[in-house]
Amino acid sequence: MVVTSALSVSATAYYFLKINPPTQPQDDKSTDQEQPAEEGESPTYSVVKVGFGELAESQNGVTLTLIDNVFDLESAKWNPNAPTRKLDINLELENKKDSPVYYSVHGFRLKDKNNVVYEPQWGGAWAKQFPALQEDGSLLPDESVEGGMSFFIPKTLTDYNFELIYENVIISFLVIQ
Repeated sequence: MVVTSALSVSATAYYFLKINPPTQPQDDKSTDQEQPAEEGESPTYSVVKVGFGELAESQNGVTLTLIDNVFDLESAKWNPNAPTRKLDINLELENKKDSPVYYSVHGFRLKDKNNVVYEPQWGGAWAKQFPALQEDGSLLPDESVEGGMSFFIPKTLTDYNFELIYENVIISFLVIQ
């Protein structure tokens, strides 16, 4: 069961990050250089790692910036016995391309230091700290939007270092209580 879970998380990470899983070299002629994609194959994108407040462009052209993150203390008051805490994330999405770009809240994932992956709540509607980010949207050239989304994480988690993942972008950050 543990091996199966680890393999499915690993395969999922490779899928969302659009990177190829590690393979054994076939012969002495293997190189570290990227090979051009053959016709019909999608290109491999490199992973972009940034920190809080830094810009990063995703493979589809959406530029992301993590603006703020807070634990929602109000939700803890409603149900103090809940096994989870609500983490609200506020982002700015921007289009610096010459053509429209599209995004989906469903493309975001939050990963903790134990490599557990969390999905956002629908369209960020739970993010009371920030205006909700539209569930699926498009941005015209030079257009930007700011909005929030929420993730529920276990109360038992004590390390608040996270990675917010969208396509090939990984934003590392620490939540300070």
